[in-house]
Amino acid sequence: MRFLLVVLLGFSSLARAHDYYFAFAEVDYNELTEELHATVIVSTHDLEYMLRSKGIISKDLASYAENKEVIDTIQTEIQKGFGFRFSGEQKTLEFEGMELLLTGNTQFYFSLKQVKSLERISVKFDFMMDVFKEQQNKMTLIYRNSKTTFVFLTSQKEQELILQKK
Repeated sequence: MRFLLVVLLGFSSLARAHDYYFAFAEVDYNELTEELHATVIVSTHDLEYMLRSKGIISKDLASYAENKEVIDTIQTEIQKGFGFRFSGEQKTLEFEGMELLLTGNTQFYFSLKQVKSLERISVKFDFMMDVFKEQQNKMTLIYRNSKTTFVFLTSQKEQELILQKK
């Protein structure tokens, strides 16, 4: 009887999935080439849920790996939820590709050319917050050999970053 109780409790905790939702971004700025490179990492399961709820996909994400129309729509969804403004001017990230990982995550690669300076920028990172109210996003910025992490919550979807010259 105890064994049955333990098994049932175990299944009930699995059915709940998880209470928190995360997306991560790693952004690297190359001053010599004036390029910004960004990788956005999300749970494939959460991404599929969001895309299904918006009617973009009906099967697992891997089924659409060669479907340019669906990939373009996903790219647009990410760009709506992750972007940069320099001196008030919105810049659109260029999609470089995506990778479905065996870890259960999906990585999306973006770049932005002709970025003259990162001294004062605004970053919006509210990707998936319209679907998951508990969504928390983190962005790590690699700039001049140092890493700084910024946290984005539903109450703080955009941040102005003022980076000091060293």
